Amino acid sequence: MSVRDRPCPAYHQAFNQYAGLLASLIERVIALIAFGGPQMSLKDELTRVREYLLDSGKRPNNEANTCHWVITPLLLQCGYDFHEIDVQTHDTAGKFPDYAVMPGTTFAWFLEAKAWQENLADTHVIQAMNYAHTQGRRWVVLSNGREWRLYDDHIIGVQPANRMVASARLDCAGELESLLTALNKASIHSGDIGVFATRQRLAPVLSQQLRTPGSEVIKAITSTLKNKLALPSVTMNDVASYFEGYDATGYSNNAAVPPLPVPPKVHQSSSEAPRLTPGSQSLGQLQELGIAIQGRKPKTISFPDKTEKPVTSWRDVAVETTGWLFANYPMANLPFRGRKGGKLYFINTSKFHSSGTEMRYKAFQNSGQTLYMDVNRSASDFISCLNVLCKEVGAPPSEFHVTLRK
Repeated sequence: MSVRDRPCPAYHQAFNQYAGLLASLIERVIALIAFGGPQMSLKDELTRVREYLLDSGKRPNNEANTCHWVITPLLLQCGYDFHEIDVQTHDTAGKFPDYAVMPGTTFAWFLEAKAWQENLADTHVIQAMNYAHTQGRRWVVLSNGREWRLYDDHIIGVQPANRMVASARLDCAGELESLLTALNKASIHSGDIGVFATRQRLAPVLSQQLRTPGSEVIKAITSTLKNKLALPSVTMNDVASYFEGYDATGYSNNAAVPPLPVPPKVHQSSSEAPRLTPGSQSLGQLQELGIAIQGRKPKTISFPDKTEKPVTSWRDVAVETTGWLFANYPMANLPFRGRKGGKLYFINTSKFHSSGTEMRYKAFQNSGQTLYMDVNRSASDFISCLNVLCKEVGAPPSEFHVTLRK
C-alpha cells in the first residue's frame, strides 16, 4: 500500500467529529420542522401553550395530542434531546409510564400523561411510582398539560398522594416555569431538583408553624430565646407575632429576615385614632390596628348593602366577607395571594396552594364557579387579606364594619 493509500488517524478523527456535529444539526432541524419556527425559550413555549387555555378550538382533544402539542415540546425546552425522551409503548396492563426521560442512566425519571380535559388524581400516578420504585429511581411527574405534579419516591412509608412535593398550573404565572426549571436536564444532573423539592415541602410547614403560637417550632424558638439568649420574659405569642404574615414559600439562600411588625400608628388627635372598643370598626381601621386585634372577638360584620351577619371569630369575618364579595363582584385575578410576593393562596379556584399542599379551606359556589379560601391564618392576616381583596375587586374597605364583643 502506498503512502497515499494509508489511512490518516487525524483525518478520521476530524471526519468523525464533523459527522457528529452534522448529526446533531440534523436533529435540531427536525425539531424545528416538527414544532415550527425558530428555536423558542421555555417562557416562549409556555406562552404558546397558554393559548390553549383561551381558545377552546385549539385545545388538545386527546392524550396523544396533549403529549405531542404540550408535554414533549416543553420537555425539549428543558434541555433534553429527542433521544433522551423515550415515549413508552402502552400495553393493556399499563406496565410502563408514558415517558422515560434519560432512560438507562442514573438520572432517569418518569412522566405519566393524561388528556388535557382530564382532571388529575393521585391514583393516576400509582403505576408510574411503582415502576420508578422497582427501577430505583426517585422522581415521577403527573401531567395533563394544564397541571404538573412532582412526586418523590424517596419519601417512604406514606401513600403516593403524600409523596407529592410540588404542583404547578399553567394558568398561574411563573409557577410552571419554576417547576420545569427544576426538572431541566442541568438541574437533574446537579441534584438541584432535590433542593427544590425540599424547599417546596418546607415552605407550607414553616409558614403554618411560624404563625401558630403553640406549634413545635415556636415552642423551640421561644425556649432558645428564654434559656440561651437572655430573653426570659418572651412568650410564644411574642414570637408568633414577629413572624405574622411571613410567607416561608419565598425562602431562598439570600432570604432576608422578616421585619418586625409595624406598631399601630399614634395620632395626635384622639378623634382620628382608631380605638379597639366594642363599637364598630371598618376593615381599614382594623388593619391599622394590626396585631392589637389578637385576642379580641368579633360579634357582627356589616356590608355596603347594609346587610349584617353574626360572627364568632375572625375566620368567620373572613368567610362572610369573602362570600359577600364573591356574590357581588367578579373575581378575575385568581389565584389571589392576599399580598404582594406571597405564595400561599388566600383564594384559589382549586383547593391547593402553589406548592401542591392542600389548603384548610372554605368552599364557595356562585353561578357554577367554585372558590376555595384558606382559613388557616391569624386574625391580623385575615384582615390584611380582606383589605387587599376589597381594593382588588373595587369594594371600599371603609364600608365593611365589624362590631367587637365587650
